[in-house]
Amino acid sequence: MWFWKWLMLFGPFSLFSANLAVSAERTRPEQCLESSEAVAQSTAYLQAMTATPTPPFVPIQAGGEAKFIATAQLFQDIMGMRPPTIILNSLEELRFLPYTLARSQLLLVIKSDGHWTADKTKKVLAVAKTSQIAISILWLSESPASEDVKAISLQSQGQFFRSADLVRRVMDHFCSQESLSIAGR
Repeated sequence: MWFWKWLMLFGPFSLFSANLAVSAERTRPEQCLESSEAVAQSTAYLQAMTATPTPPFVPIQAGGEAKFIATAQLFQDIMGMRPPTIILNSLEELRFLPYTLARSQLLLVIKSDGHWTADKTKKVLAVAKTSQIAISILWLSESPASEDVKAISLQSQGQFFRSADLVRRVMDHFCSQESLSIAGR
């Protein structure tokens, strides 16, 4: 009897070896996002980071407890932005950049460029460069961003992200967190 049990567990056609073959076929992101906590967390991150207007806080589960994390902190962690990060949801808000924001990081989370012009871009970049304000852009639209919008981020020492970049970075964040927690067990 014990022989059959051993054969089923460790033999060439065992459930254990079949599971190894199936898991070897899956990609790394699929494996790490199988955990229901990782799926829920990554979904909460993406919903908060792509919502307009951007919510100030995101409820997440950590170690069985609910916590509130500032959305700006999520962008700093996931996108590698430096603090303090100020989130804006309209290009028009850039027209009123105060000098009190000197040496800060702005993040525009936008879906369109509206009626943005090259003249507005020049004015915003003049203030941004003088005040050392880095303006990054998270472009949520499937249509390509205009060159004026891209110029704002590139010429102000900011970064330009698309939705796909955000999704990839969130998955990378959770996969690395998952691998760290598995390694620590």
